[in-house]
Amino acid sequence: MNQHLSHSQEKNLIIYDTTLRDGEQAPGNSMSLAQKLWLFEMLDKLGMHYIDIGFPSANDTDFQFCQKLTKLNKHCRLSALARANQADIKRTAEAFEGTEENQIQILLLGSEIHVNKKRNISVKEAIDEAKQAIQYAKHLGINDISVALEDATRASHDFLYDMIYASVDKGARTIVIPDTVGAMIPEEIYALIQCIRGWVGDEITLSVHCHNDMGLATANTLAALDASVDCIQTTLCGIGERAGNAALEEILTVLHYKYEQFHIKHKVDLKQLYLACKALIQMLHLNVGKHKPIVGDNAFSTAAGIHIHGLMKDPSVYEFIQAKDFGLTQHFVINKHAGRSAIKERLHKLGLDTDPTKVEMILFQIKNAEYSEIYNDDLTLLKLYHKLSHMDADRIVH
Repeated sequence: MNQHLSHSQEKNLIIYDTTLRDGEQAPGNSMSLAQKLWLFEMLDKLGMHYIDIGFPSANDTDFQFCQKLTKLNKHCRLSALARANQADIKRTAEAFEGTEENQIQILLLGSEIHVNKKRNISVKEAIDEAKQAIQYAKHLGINDISVALEDATRASHDFLYDMIYASVDKGARTIVIPDTVGAMIPEEIYALIQCIRGWVGDEITLSVHCHNDMGLATANTLAALDASVDCIQTTLCGIGERAGNAALEEILTVLHYKYEQFHIKHKVDLKQLYLACKALIQMLHLNVGKHKPIVGDNAFSTAAGIHIHGLMKDPSVYEFIQAKDFGLTQHFVINKHAGRSAIKERLHKLGLDTDPTKVEMILFQIKNAEYSEIYNDDLTLLKLYHKLSHMDADRIVH
């Protein structure tokens, strides 16, 4: 793969963050204006190129939010969503208050399914609607026009070609291909993006927005990057409606460790990205699985004695993704699966004697405990240590 790039070429990634809009659409993720402002500042400091600030024509919170942001000093460009009608586009332009550097993302009908079943109009009417919407946005002085072809991954090529050609012809500078229902597998989206790139050439920014319904949002986004998209639409922790979106931290981790395959660079610091994800989890009280890559509680933890022994000799033995790159240290869990190395390491951290006899006594007690997980708590382990220190070793292990 990577047929479009030679090994000597390097590409700059455009990151479009939609945590504040698509991420908020999941049940329980609604944010107050103050929370949105706080999260926006954090995203802006991370180095996002575009931040999706919502749907100004749909609710007053997003309208007010957009107006506040236009007055702030920021590094990113703002992007706001609007449906393909004059009322939405006018309201969005009003929210921007004439600031020309911002982007409007017009939501178009991107598949025959949406044309026929959602709107019950003809393909010609859908294309005319797109043309008129883009022309009206330009008439209002908006130059950075992005069009998102909703459900594009389930459309016929003939329909997509006609809609994309009409959009570019009327002045759209960015074409977004959303996998709205998460229907793609990597091979399919790779082929689709290569086809569309052939239609639009290199002058048009090509973007992708993948949903995670089959657990493939990250893989599909990476396949789209391999096929030459310029921009990715993602969220922190992959939050979003239904099963969520492509998780930014996962994608950037892959690009970091697989640079030789992708030759794509970005300016986001992984340590700060990790902190931002954890802040979002805390702010929204997200129920993130412990096993979730990068941000899950167990992502950099292990309880297996054999693994811990290897990790303590050299982290590369059992660690491909390195905890230190995210400002963390590998965490060794104490339970019945742990071995002597883990117990010695924890005792050392607690400033306790790591005499082999004491380690054996503690190991025996933990492996025979009904609920061994309790000893992962430092205070509980400390109590066990002091209890065993006053007992005879032969009495404990026989």
